[in-house]
Amino acid sequence: MATATVERIREAALELFSSYWFESVSVAQICRRAGVSNGVYYRYYRNKDELFEYLLDDFLKRFGADLDGVGGADRSERLSSFVATVSGAARRYAGQVTMFREGQYRRPVYEQQLRELYVAALQRVLGRSVTEAEYLFVLSGLRFIATRSLYHDLAMDDELLQRILERGVFPEARKVPLVEAPPPAEHERAGDSGEALVAAGLRLLGKQDFFSVQVSDIAREAGFSVGTFYKRFESKERFLAEVVRVIGRDTRHYLTLHAPDHGTRLDRELLGMGNVLSYFGHHRECYDIVREAEFVVPEAVKAYYDAFERGYTGTLTGYPEQQRPLVANFLMGLYHYLGIEVLFSSRVQDPHRLIEELGELLAHGTGDT
Repeated sequence: MATATVERIREAALELFSSYWFESVSVAQICRRAGVSNGVYYRYYRNKDELFEYLLDDFLKRFGADLDGVGGADRSERLSSFVATVSGAARRYAGQVTMFREGQYRRPVYEQQLRELYVAALQRVLGRSVTEAEYLFVLSGLRFIATRSLYHDLAMDDELLQRILERGVFPEARKVPLVEAPPPAEHERAGDSGEALVAAGLRLLGKQDFFSVQVSDIAREAGFSVGTFYKRFESKERFLAEVVRVIGRDTRHYLTLHAPDHGTRLDRELLGMGNVLSYFGHHRECYDIVREAEFVVPEAVKAYYDAFERGYTGTLTGYPEQQRPLVANFLMGLYHYLGIEVLFSSRVQDPHRLIEELGELLAHGTGDT
């Protein structure tokens, strides 16, 4: 009986954590969903965080077992098994993945544990140790695409993904000269109250989480009344959606403005990576805001990434039209996780060297199989 009760509590919590962001879910809601009293809940868990962490650990255990099962007679077969396991995880564990993505954001130790599972599996696939560049090249696109396939209806193509990992994205193989990216411009500013409120939101949401920042805080920071805020935005959530839109607009404007007009397609891609690191190095708050927005206003984040995808697909003329969205998202994933590793971890000591190594992988892949 006790086992069945605990299972109902866990299932109810997973349903809620995968449907709503963590801060908005209460123990009382979990108990109502599970059909138990609050007192029964506290027999098994001290608080909401303990149950949340149990569910995160449980997902890692399940997915780790899947990665342990990756195999094959040769490296190509092992890579095929690995791609299928990673690319299919988002749909195989849809609720757990949604919850885990927020868990990674709130508790970075879980991202580190997942990274360790991926590295161990990739080393078995390749039959050797892997570099930071190889880890990013193989996992960034796969993880990003798996997520976009679940939430944003991106069509999967495991054969194309394996071919990219084995052979690279671009045919150029020459060494790429890297230059320092220009300093980023400030976010665009206009004189109306909407832009002023967004500017205030960028400052506040870059320092505190969305749940902690109140409408009154935003209005006061911008020098307006709460009434002015609600004349422009119907809710705090719609305001966050506008902040995400502005981040995307300003980022795309900066990248377009400083896009190189010379060199091969690979040259331009690597110089673009340097520009991204320069921009977000000065605007780190944008990373945090968009990542948190995934759990609060997912439709705004979908629009954010869709806009980048549209801009990318037109440049991938070396691929058939139907393959371009997947290739675009592979590269977008590489940018996303490169930024996380360079800006938010201590693993990368020389970003330019890392980009050069990624250039070799984008040109040649992980090697002959």
